Amino acid sequence: MSSLHPAPSSAVPAASGRRLLLRQPPVPPAVIIRQVLDETLAALRHGPAVIRVPPSGPNKLSPGMHMHPNPEIFLQVSGRTGFDCGPAKFMLHAGELCLMPRYTAHGETASADAAGPFHNLVVSMTADHVSLHLAHADRHGRPRVMTVPERHAHPELCRKLERLADDAVAMGAAGDDVRLGLVWAMLALIRHLLDEPPAAASHRHFKIGQCVQLIHSSLDDPALSVRRLAQAVHCAPDYLSHLFRKETGTRLTDFINRSRITQAKHLLEATPLAVKEVAWSCGFEDPGYFTRLFRRLEGMTPRAWRRAQGLE
Repeated sequence: MSSLHPAPSSAVPAASGRRLLLRQPPVPPAVIIRQVLDETLAALRHGPAVIRVPPSGPNKLSPGMHMHPNPEIFLQVSGRTGFDCGPAKFMLHAGELCLMPRYTAHGETASADAAGPFHNLVVSMTADHVSLHLAHADRHGRPRVMTVPERHAHPELCRKLERLADDAVAMGAAGDDVRLGLVWAMLALIRHLLDEPPAAASHRHFKIGQCVQLIHSSLDDPALSVRRLAQAVHCAPDYLSHLFRKETGTRLTDFINRSRITQAKHLLEATPLAVKEVAWSCGFEDPGYFTRLFRRLEGMTPRAWRRAQGLE
């Protein structure tokens, strides 16, 4: 794992973002996200900062861990995140960043520090969109999505971001200064993207759009459920289920299951993970249930599906 070590005052001064998170009445998440990004960019311009980068590539995955096919950036606003990446274990403190390489198994724990409760900003990049959400700690000390993710589609820019992330990961300790510049460039592009005019509004009910974004950001979370989604979008579970079926023609639970299986197929195809590891990474605590659901939806077991793709 590589990190850029800060001078005494070079950590990201997230105090303003932290104050916004604690303010009553609540400040809109979009305002907090932009404030945290602005503070981070300002700090990175003034010198080295702590940027943790665990070893990249598929590593052994245990219960409670997951991985994503796309890179992520964690910006610690307050409190601490404990990362378990197999051989690499480290603590991310307020003002520090973690660049998580694609297909790198990791687990996270959330805890407060002397300055306040746990909060972080998570940036996820795919080939066609960037997703940003704030997280807080649940009662079990695990990070949980706190706000409906802010999702921005821009395929050309997103492909550049993925390349920058891959280049930053590949730098290694000898390229710390270059890595710092690449991370700054990524965050500057993301900040610019947030100021672009929003895409044309969908004809669907706005709660459905929020619900879909939350699902895509939480596929690895075993606690993802209709009840939790309803709490996040401020409505009753039965109403949300009815509205989702009415607007999409699909049952909400079926959409969650199908989204998880789609992610599982990607991991089965792109990584050497065992079936149980794929299950854990897609939010299934019981690999047996995952196999039964996969067979019901795809007509064959995960192992048979992998063989059918010529991968075994």
